[in-house]
Amino acid sequence: MAKAPPTAPSTPQPRRSRLTLLLLAVGVVGVAGVTLLLVLGGKEPPRAPLAPDARASSVRELVARAKQLLVTAERQRAQGARFDPSPPPLEQTPLAQRAYQQAVELLQTAIRVAPQDPEPRCVLAEAYHRIGRSQDAEAVIDEVLQVAPLSSEALWIKGMLLHTRGDAQGPDYLRRAADSPAATPQMQARYGLWLASIGRDLAAGAAYLQRAHQGGAREPQINLALAHLAVRQSRYADAERYLQELAQGPRVPLEVLQMLAEVKLNLGKSDEAAQLVRTALDTAPAHLRAAFLVQLGRIRTQQNRWAEAADAYAAAALAPGGARFSLDAAKCHYFAGQYAQAMRHADAAAEALGDSPEVRQWVARIEEARFGPTSQPASAAIAPGPPAVTPLRPPTGLAPLAPSDANGPARDPNASGDLRLPSFGREW
Repeated sequence: MAKAPPTAPSTPQPRRSRLTLLLLAVGVVGVAGVTLLLVLGGKEPPRAPLAPDARASSVRELVARAKQLLVTAERQRAQGARFDPSPPPLEQTPLAQRAYQQAVELLQTAIRVAPQDPEPRCVLAEAYHRIGRSQDAEAVIDEVLQVAPLSSEALWIKGMLLHTRGDAQGPDYLRRAADSPAATPQMQARYGLWLASIGRDLAAGAAYLQRAHQGGAREPQINLALAHLAVRQSRYADAERYLQELAQGPRVPLEVLQMLAEVKLNLGKSDEAAQLVRTALDTAPAHLRAAFLVQLGRIRTQQNRWAEAADAYAAAALAPGGARFSLDAAKCHYFAGQYAQAMRHADAAAEALGDSPEVRQWVARIEEARFGPTSQPASAAIAPGPPAVTPLRPPTGLAPLAPSDANGPARDPNASGDLRLPSFGREW
C-alpha cells in the first residue's frame, strides 16, 4: 500500500493577521490625514462625480432654495421700508443680509456642480444686484452670454443692469431677450409690460403682450395689462374678454371686478356692472368700500335710478374717509324728489366740507323745492354728474388710468413706472 505524502508545515496565522490589520490602519490614517490637510487648506475632499440626472436634480434643489432665501431677504428689507420707498441699507437688516449670503453660497455651490448650466449664474447675478454688487452681477452675466449668447434670461438681466445705470444699450438687450428663439411667452410678456410701464411704445407693448397671451401665458398681470391698453384705445369689447378670463375663478381680485364693471358700463351693460360691484362689496376691506359704493352710485346715476344712487352715496359717506360723498347723496335724493333726505345729507356735506359754494347752492336749491321760492332766487340746478371714483392700485408695471390711486399721489404715465428692478420684473 502506498503511503500518503507528508503535508507541508503550516505558517502561523496570527502573524499574517497582525500584518493585515497594521496595513489597514496605516491606510485609514493616511486618508484621514489627507482629508484634514484639504479641509485646513480651504479645499473640499474629492467626491465621486454625480450622475447627470442626480446632478440636475441637485442643481434644481440648490437654485430653488436660493430663490426662496432671496424672497425671504426681500421681505425682511421691506419691513424696514413701509414708510420709505427706498429699502434700508443692507447692514441695517442683518436677517436679510444673512439670507442673501446663504443664497449666494448655495448658488456658488450649484455653479461648481454644473458649471455649464446658465440658471444658477443668472440667479447669482440677481442676488449680487440686490446686495449692491452690480459690477459682480454684470461680470457673471457676461460669463453666461459668452457660452449662451441667446439665453433670454441672461439678455434680460444684462439689459436691466445697463438700463439701471443709464446705459443706452439697456433697452436693446431687453428687446433681444424678448425676440430670442429661447424666449418664453412669459419673457415676451415681461418685455411688453416694461414697454407699457415706461410709456415708450404702447402699441409695441400691446403686440408683445398679445403674442404672450396667444402663446399660452395666462398670468393675471398679462390680462390686466392687455385690458388697460384696450381701454386706453376704447376697445371695450377686447378689454371685457381679457378681464372675463380672470373672473372665472372662485376668488376674483377686487381690481378685476372694478375694472370689469367700468368696461361693462361703457358697453351699456349697466346691470351687469352693478352686480359686479355688489360682488366686490361682499369682500372689500373697509378702506376700499367707499370706492366701490361710489362706483355703484355712478352706475345708478347713469341709469337715472336716483333713489338707489342716493343709497350708495349715503353708504359711501359713512365709510372711512367718505364724508365728502354726502353732497352726492343729497343731489340724488333731490332728483328723486326726496327733499327731506336731501336736506339731511346737504347738512352733513356742509359739516364735512365747510363753507363750500357748491354746498350753499344745493342747500338753497333743496330749500326752494321743499318750501317754495324765497326772496333770494336759488342758483340753477347742478347736475350731479359722476363723482370721481378712487381706483384700486393698477396692475404692477402700468400707470393708473385715473389721475390718482388709493395708495398715493398721481403718477406720470410717461415716467419710468414700477419696474421692480431688484427682481428684474419676474416672480418666483
